[in-house]
Parts: sequence; structure tokens; C-alpha cells
Amino acid sequence: MSKLEDRYLGEENVTVTNDVSGMYDPGQDNSKKLEQYAEENGLRLVIAAENELLIDLDTEQGYELFKDQVEVLRQFVDVLGMQVAPSKSDLPHRHCTVKIRVPVSRLTGGFPTIHERLALQAMLGSDRRCELLRYMRWTFGDPHPILFLEKK
Repeated sequence: MSKLEDRYLGEENVTVTNDVSGMYDPGQDNSKKLEQYAEENGLRLVIAAENELLIDLDTEQGYELFKDQVEVLRQFVDVLGMQVAPSKSDLPHRHCTVKIRVPVSRLTGGFPTIHERLALQAMLGSDRRCELLRYMRWTFGDPHPILFLEKK
């Protein structure tokens, strides 16, 4: 589950900021802005490869759900490996990279759209807000809409 879900389900007293207006601008290369932000804050930018799914998890429950969902995915897709690391916010927040044998677009009949990638990431439990922001970066024409900011 995400911080947003925890707030609405009443399981945690969390603050979620809805104002992302200064971070994403239509027609701008927003990944460049994030690259500059990463450099200024001692972070590194991780951009998804063609055969990677980037999953953003905020809670222990979300991580447990992710592990279950990956086992379902393994029944249909050759998962080569997974990398799990604390996010820049530290545990229980995690960034999980799932590497598969073929590019994500090959899983969906060869159509290289971002929609299937975002759907798979969401189905694996990635934070809904993160996936929405990735979708918005794509609609704004960002060349790298799927990425992580991580500690160096």
C-alpha cells in the first residue's frame, strides 16, 4: 500500500502533498529537471531499461504484495532477477527493479507503448501516485518518464 492509501484507510497518520505543479511542465524535458535536482541533492537518477520494470513501494504491506505479484508474473514471463533497495526516504520505502528476458514491449505483441509498462508496474504494486506522475511525464513528452531518484 502507499502513503496515500494509508491516509484514506486510516492506518497511518500521514501527510500527502497534492501540489506537484512546479515539478512537471508540459512541453519541458522534466527528466532534465529531475537530473538537476538529483545532482543538487546528492542523488542518482535511475532510468528504466527496455527490459526493466521499476516498482516504487512505500510500506511493508506493499512489499509483501509485490513479492506475491512477482510470483504470478513468473508463471508467464521469464524474470531474470530483481533488485530491491531502500528509496531515498529509507525503509520501509523501497525501489524494486524487475529485470525480464525480453523488452516489455515484446510482452504485449511488440507494440512499444508506455501503457502496458505502467499497467504492469501498477499491478505489481507500484505506488499509484508515482505511476500517475510517470504517465504525466510521458504525456508531456519527457524522453525518460520512468525513473527513480535514489541515494548514491
